[in-house]
Amino acid sequence: MKTKTCLWLCIVATFFLAGCGRNTPSETTVLRGSIDNYAALFDGLSRVPKVEEHGVMVGLLDGDEITIAVVGNKTFTEETLFQYGSVTKVMTAQVIAQLAVEGVIDLNGPLNEYLPAEFQSSKWERTTILELASHVGGIPGMPPGLSMAPEDARTFDHAALEAAMASTLVNNNNKIAIYSNYGFIILGLVIEEATGLSYADAVQTRLFDPLGMETASVKGWAGDEIPPLLNANGRLTEAVDFDVAAGAGALRGSVLDLLSFLEASIQACAGDDVIAQGACLSQSADLRPSDKPSTSWGLGWQFFGDDTFGHGGQIQGGQAFIMVSPTKEKAIVIVTNAATQNMFDGLAGSWV
Repeated sequence: MKTKTCLWLCIVATFFLAGCGRNTPSETTVLRGSIDNYAALFDGLSRVPKVEEHGVMVGLLDGDEITIAVVGNKTFTEETLFQYGSVTKVMTAQVIAQLAVEGVIDLNGPLNEYLPAEFQSSKWERTTILELASHVGGIPGMPPGLSMAPEDARTFDHAALEAAMASTLVNNNNKIAIYSNYGFIILGLVIEEATGLSYADAVQTRLFDPLGMETASVKGWAGDEIPPLLNANGRLTEAVDFDVAAGAGALRGSVLDLLSFLEASIQACAGDDVIAQGACLSQSADLRPSDKPSTSWGLGWQFFGDDTFGHGGQIQGGQAFIMVSPTKEKAIVIVTNAATQNMFDGLAGSWV
């Protein structure tokens, strides 16, 4: 679920992965479109898979052209499901943005107003929803008592979150950017309070269903095409299931689901429905903290320029990265079935 800011600072748009991993390149299987224009990307990615079960799925949007290809595991199809880890935060932020468009919440209002009564405390009066979403909320990266071990994630429930929030010290005087899973766990709670739905039902009805993300889910798998999940050493591991922490890292789905989402992101600012308006709002570079101009985080997205933004994710049994440029009508999804530490180190280049 952790995303390393330093990992993405070298990404400015075209997608090249410097050779790493094993010495023998893996074969690339093209499922749709052509990879002729992405030779550098796939040459680098071909060195990533370490064992036969390991594979990397890539989805590319370039205007009306869609390219989908697999490096490594030849059993992967367009319907294969993966864990996307912290890419979930983009989904959480866009539901928050929809609620802001609807006037249900004020992004700059005190968080305390949007919490269930039992979670409210004076400590949350000086923290805003936007500060949590842009990682300057003055709270730790993880709530007290939660690790990303599967058993912890499964059993960390609303009662555990209530206890964690009661014991959390909030220090947002300096608005220092600290990448925080904790903040998005709390935003999931805000979504539940504002909509009267579970977090899973809220993202399903507000994003997945209307955007045609047919096999996207934040609770279990929504299909049967599940690849072997591997740890960083290439050994089989288990999926991470979440309770109340789902808003920070529970997203699962196919590359087609994410391409549908990114296509909608490209078109968002030309739309007039609440989904499009919320997506457009989340893309505003102006929502980055004004008193910390060096901060690259806005409302869920990390910015690599005013019109290029993305998010990465890492979780036990998976790693992912998405990036989009609406002006250039380009987007990319890279996802794998292994938590390969620093798999995307060396991504560099220029957006073309």
